[in-house]
Amino acid sequence: MVFNIQRYSLHDGAGLRTLVFMKGCPLRCLWCANPEGQPPQKTLFFQEKKCCGCRKCVERCPTGASAERSGLIVWDKTRCTECMECVKVCPTGARSVCGREYTVAELASVVERDSIFYRGHGGVTVGGGEPLLQADFVSQFLKACKEEYAINTAIETSSYATWEKASSVFDYVDIFQMDIKHMDSAEHMRLTGVPNAPILANIQRVAQTYDFSKRTMIIRVPVIPGLNSSEENIAATAEFVRRLEVVKRVELLPYHSYGAAKYERTKWSGSYQLNALAPTAPDELMERLAALVRSFGLTVKIGG
Repeated sequence: MVFNIQRYSLHDGAGLRTLVFMKGCPLRCLWCANPEGQPPQKTLFFQEKKCCGCRKCVERCPTGASAERSGLIVWDKTRCTECMECVKVCPTGARSVCGREYTVAELASVVERDSIFYRGHGGVTVGGGEPLLQADFVSQFLKACKEEYAINTAIETSSYATWEKASSVFDYVDIFQMDIKHMDSAEHMRLTGVPNAPILANIQRVAQTYDFSKRTMIIRVPVIPGLNSSEENIAATAEFVRRLEVVKRVELLPYHSYGAAKYERTKWSGSYQLNALAPTAPDELMERLAALVRSFGLTVKIGG
């Protein structure tokens, strides 16, 4: 189950890449930019700006979730069963289905069509959502990309999975882009809904298991002001990364609120909880934290 395919990406691995967003994620990060990717099943996505007010959705909706109020078409998420009847009659794409099923062969073929643009310097990156939630599929997909089409492979992952599932995917990965969101497990639980012990253990095991003369490991830290941006947390992260010894660089990813509007477009994500934050992390904060990470002898990049 895939919810987006983004072509010509320059920020998700080396070179020009095709980015495949797998649907479903076990984390609920407060700053999630892709809430539509959290549920593993197909979901309804409503974009009010595309609505022409034709009322076809109102007439078709069996539960009254689509209704007209004061001349505007509104969507009551609490009454919606996601039967997708409104999608069938929407003429503008304001109502759409988020999520599409692929076979391994179909998805590999889609990616292979792009390979003329990046063969030799680029490839495919699987993100999400969390790709390890669909480990069986993703492992076979990456295997096909490598063995049938000789395409370089990368993964963007929280690493939250059993080692059995994770390693079945990691065996076919050339570039590991692995998140560390907080070093304190209680804070990690508060911010993401899951503990960090399995994540840190998997990152350590990857560093110990694979040959990094032929692979690349990048640790990514989303910097959320006031939540995980303390010097104490960033220093603890840098010390953990330093001990891995195989990390090419640390990427500090500045917080942004670009995904905030999406929370009203899907019924599964609730309300965005970080509206009190500035739209982006301050440059001064990012530079100060980057200097701190460099003091541990690590290479640092601000942004992906």
